[in-house]
Amino acid sequence: MAEEKAEVMFGFAAGKNIQAAARFKTPEFWEDNSNPTWDWVTYNYRFKPRNIKALASEYVRGVSAWELGSLSQGGPQIQGSLHTAYLAGAKAQRELDE
Repeated sequence: MAEEKAEVMFGFAAGKNIQAAARFKTPEFWEDNSNPTWDWVTYNYRFKPRNIKALASEYVRGVSAWELGSLSQGGPQIQGSLHTAYLAGAKAQRELDE
């Protein structure tokens, strides 16, 4: 349990988005928390789940201008790039399903 708490706290320090849920609320209602107090007695904390749209946006931002130009002209990189995008999407979906 202490390791999970530390992981969330270190993740926040590294810039990851955090959510908090009051322990006494049923069902849990997770809210974004940009300034957590780390009151583990009253709240549970977690990394904000990432959705497929956010992951796809991150992937597109990572594609170089050369790759985009090649893709728009139907170059040989299109098959590899599409395969990479498919694998990234499948991995992200598995993470969301866990």
